[in-house]
Amino acid sequence: MSIPIKILLVDDEARIREVLSFMLMELGHEVKAAEGPKDAIALVRQEKFDVALVDNQLGGARGVQLIGQLREIDPELHCVMMTGNPTAETAVEALKGGASDILRKPFRVEDLLVRIENLKIRRAYTRQRKDE
Repeated sequence: MSIPIKILLVDDEARIREVLSFMLMELGHEVKAAEGPKDAIALVRQEKFDVALVDNQLGGARGVQLIGQLREIDPELHCVMMTGNPTAETAVEALKGGASDILRKPFRVEDLLVRIENLKIRRAYTRQRKDE
């Protein structure tokens, strides 16, 4: 069984938050959901998360900018940007802004789980290197 992690899910669509939260919690992960940047920033200031899944279109805000803000608060937070309209420019901007990965919507659950597992491995390796 996979080791549970703490995930921040940021999406302005309630149905997506509900479905993804349920699915990830069923796999044993702890999930906190935020509708937009204000809530997400408040949560990251209060709690430590392993991974943030951030939609790129958050009403009037952009997930790319939010990822940068979240990483300023917690530089160890791994962020995955979810987007329905990926472009090369958006991908470059997201990666430069601190995203660890990009996931195109709609996505298969398996693709999301692979990315989460990869980020867990990265985080464990980073922590191990710090302890050496």
